[in-house]
Amino acid sequence: MGQSGLKMDRLHKILIGACALTTVCSFILGIGVFTLLNQNTLSIFKALTWNSLQEETDITLSILNEIDPKTLEENLQWISQSPHEAGSNRDENIAMWIRQLFRKYQFDDVQVSTYKALLSYPSAVEQSRVELLDGSGEIQFSTNPGGGFESGRAMSNMGGPSAHFHAYSPSGAIESTLIYANYGRDVDFLKLQELSIPIVDRLVIVREGQISSAEKAFNAEAYGAVGLIVYPDPETAAKDGESPLMVYPNNWWLPSDARRSDSVLTNPGDPLTPGWPAKPNVHRLKQELVESWPNIPSLPISYNAAREILSVLGGRDVPYGWHGRLQGVQYKLGGEFKLSSNVKRVLLTVKNQLTPIDVSNVIGIIQGSVEPDRYVILGGRRDSWGNGAVNPSTGTAAMMALAQSITKVMKDEGWRPRRSLVFASWGGGQHGEIGSTEWVEEHFPKLKDRTVAYINAEGCSFGPSLDTTATKDLEEVILEALKLIPNPQVEQNYMGDEVNSNTKGEGSYYDYWMNSPGDGFPTNNLGFSGPRAIQRTMGRGDFTSFQSLMGSPVMDIQLVPEKHNLSSFPLASTEYDTFAIYKSAVDPKLQNIQTCAKIMGYSVRALSDRPILPNDATSYFDIMKEGLLELQTLGMFDNSLEQLQNISLGPLETAITNFGPQAQNFSERVKEVDENNPLAVRMINDQIMGLARIFVLKSDFPGITGYNALVGSVKDQPRSVIFPKLRFLVSKLAEQNLEEKNRRHEKLRLHVTELFIMIEQATSYLKAYHII
Repeated sequence: MGQSGLKMDRLHKILIGACALTTVCSFILGIGVFTLLNQNTLSIFKALTWNSLQEETDITLSILNEIDPKTLEENLQWISQSPHEAGSNRDENIAMWIRQLFRKYQFDDVQVSTYKALLSYPSAVEQSRVELLDGSGEIQFSTNPGGGFESGRAMSNMGGPSAHFHAYSPSGAIESTLIYANYGRDVDFLKLQELSIPIVDRLVIVREGQISSAEKAFNAEAYGAVGLIVYPDPETAAKDGESPLMVYPNNWWLPSDARRSDSVLTNPGDPLTPGWPAKPNVHRLKQELVESWPNIPSLPISYNAAREILSVLGGRDVPYGWHGRLQGVQYKLGGEFKLSSNVKRVLLTVKNQLTPIDVSNVIGIIQGSVEPDRYVILGGRRDSWGNGAVNPSTGTAAMMALAQSITKVMKDEGWRPRRSLVFASWGGGQHGEIGSTEWVEEHFPKLKDRTVAYINAEGCSFGPSLDTTATKDLEEVILEALKLIPNPQVEQNYMGDEVNSNTKGEGSYYDYWMNSPGDGFPTNNLGFSGPRAIQRTMGRGDFTSFQSLMGSPVMDIQLVPEKHNLSSFPLASTEYDTFAIYKSAVDPKLQNIQTCAKIMGYSVRALSDRPILPNDATSYFDIMKEGLLELQTLGMFDNSLEQLQNISLGPLETAITNFGPQAQNFSERVKEVDENNPLAVRMINDQIMGLARIFVLKSDFPGITGYNALVGSVKDQPRSVIFPKLRFLVSKLAEQNLEEKNRRHEKLRLHVTELFIMIEQATSYLKAYHII
């Protein structure tokens, strides 16, 4: 072989060897890359299928145990040291403090959302008042005898006194005779008409309770009254009596000089931008086109002032059930005054002003580790016309203590929630849920598809006994929380309550709650009221936009006294809701607010980390059956509607009947989902979230957003009802003239159709994924 041949042979062997080596190296490298990719895949798969709630119970306990009583007390004392109405410097200071804490706790994102909303304030020039006049116009009594501002009232950061008022009441000076109209409900005004008591062009005085101040004002206007006066009757505001020992500052009942501010806005959100966020460049309605505030002036007064007014009122005796508990007052219907008094007329003067103001929300976000595009939202109102220690500041203080606890556990334990957590401090809440509504309107498309649940934290603690309301699908989560949280071992009397000694210091909070005394519950075989139940959400709150606009599951956490059947703190929205009374008479050892924070903590943990979301499709079936039965039992649909107007509940009843078996099948299918299959989990969760959204209708009632949900608030109803829009349409038929009645009949036909189609769509939605 020649020299050149030997070189070629050697080169050939080298090339073969190099190729072999490359092949071996590639194979080894491939194994390494495959192993690395496989390990990453396994790690990702494990994260997708990991049930942290079930497998890491120590995380849950750590979150609850890290809720610090000292932090709760410091937070509450600092927030409630002075009034902080929406738009004030003090409210802005609290907002910035919350933002600073979110950043200190190392939230992944902290935002401040600001909206230019139209807010209502009392005049800084002239005080609103009620005056009794004699025949020559001389003042015989005035709620503001000095003519200036109330002595001893804290100055508002808005420039005027922090006076008592009805936000969004128009200004005016109305002089007329006076009518007593009980609670100011439709049924009360109808009773006055039945008794031939003239209402048109009269002033009306009513007591607080049963329905909102806004509904009272709209009712009074609808029946022809020209002004409204609202007072808190001792029957509900001072149930233990008017003695100084039984009211503030010695107890938490309302003193005789207290006046409670309120809003008479019917629709949540900025009144000039209904349906869209109040950002700088959006179109705003002209004020004369706004339908969500009344056209007659209204004013809150104290029950001491009401005593002076009602004691000179003459006329017929009030009907049975219309008496309050004002000492020295013979309750009369009015229209005239007692001959023994010199009073001939009443003058109501209201001085308010409307001002565009920046309203700020503070939003803190903890990014989820597996499903960052799914949100568990915890929020609460921040602002208060008074110091607001109980309402709303116990909710804010608890939320911030929980934020600290969760982020500490994340740092110490290396845990991160599966889904994103959103903490929200809402501004403009007392005026009418301004901040929360504007935020939902701004982010509606994203929130509607991604919100798992909303938890409301406002005024959460003024007693030891749970009075939380929720949509049915969250009831399971709340009961789980109660069974995990220890009995608070109440050794003190909260708000005058005697604690059931059989449960003191034993078992879980659930045991205590189920066996504790409480008004309005049937007595169980232990001799205590029960069994307890989580009630449907009712009334208004920052949960309204989440529930009524988006169909999101919501809960509203609140702890109340074991007796007295109270749903709100008697001193709320007055200058007497202070940290001092909270610490001395409401919750001396801060055990109630700790319980509230722990219920929040477990709920947030469960909703963020449970692979399959809470669900109860059959509960929709039960709710709709109940609503249909109520309509039939109350006789709201009689034969004349079907025979004369071709309006029948038959299609609705059929749709509900067909929904039942499909809901049951879906519930069974949820139980069979393989939690180790992340795609199956995601698909079933999408169905769970989507079902709730189906039961939200587009509203054609401006200013009444609660009517487009399956369960919502209805005018003149103290509790939420099923099929609210349907009930509203039927209830108004008798009050209309023939032309309007025909229009209402057509709306009723359309709505019955809208309802049964909605239910048919829900039935179809629950079918297996591949079936249309």
